[in-house]
Amino acid sequence: MSTSSEKGKSLETYIAKTLQKKLGARVQRDGKSGAGSHQKMDITDYFQDTPLDIEAKNHAVIKIK
Repeated sequence: MSTSSEKGKSLETYIAKTLQKKLGARVQRDGKSGAGSHQKMDITDYFQDTPLDIEAKNHAVIKIK
């Protein structure tokens, strides 16, 4: 696995754990990481505890679209 993949995976895991701890949300990192034909998100929210679709990017500069 490449360094950039590891960085992305660690960020996705961190976000999921933070949402679990702070909000009690039943979320987890999606193992496919947005590779499907629909629902392009890195954090799976199967129970829809949060009104968000999260696509995590581990970059030095943040650009919100």
